Amino acid sequence: ENTGYSRYTGPVSVWNLPTAGVEFGARLFPGTKLTYSAEAEAGRMREKQTSRPISRAYTKIFLRYPLNPGKPVTFSLLAEGRYGVYTGWRKYRVLGSGIGMAGKFRNRHQLNLEYLHFQAGGRTFFFSDLVNTHDRLFFITSSKISGKTAARINGEYDIDAHRTVEVEYGLSRTYNCIRLDLGWRKELKSLLFRVNITGLDNGKN
Repeated sequence: ENTGYSRYTGPVSVWNLPTAGVEFGARLFPGTKLTYSAEAEAGRMREKQTSRPISRAYTKIFLRYPLNPGKPVTFSLLAEGRYGVYTGWRKYRVLGSGIGMAGKFRNRHQLNLEYLHFQAGGRTFFFSDLVNTHDRLFFITSSKISGKTAARINGEYDIDAHRTVEVEYGLSRTYNCIRLDLGWRKELKSLLFRVNITGLDNGKN
């Protein structure tokens, strides 16, 4: 598993014993321009470095508020929060804030940039909960090759460490309500393959 928005370590093995969770994709707060996505988990978990299962309740929420909605290039205020409670009432929290830009050019090219600044407090037992609190610039760029095929590059630039990480190169092909993603993860030197079901929420993934 690798649950960090901005990961702290490489992917680690996690045993859920058991864990229940719920996840909400991007949704609009009624009567506002503010969108949110959230997820929460509760149960018992163990990683390789922990000698026994540990009780854990963990939640994440991401907020986006567009400053100029409907424009070809949209700027948004961003906020992200994480909060975990563990055995013995140990707590871990992360708050992130920043700004994003999303633009579409000539109806074929798209660029998304997000800058986030993080603050953290407390401690966690699990590497998979840790967030790298360096300032980060996240980028996604895509370009249509044909009506159904697009090429993309996405990744992160660690501003404090002056290096690019988590880079993926990929191709996407859409068939009616199915989108297939094939790509290469540069850092992990591995192939990726995803099957996405689209059109379930007003045309969104």
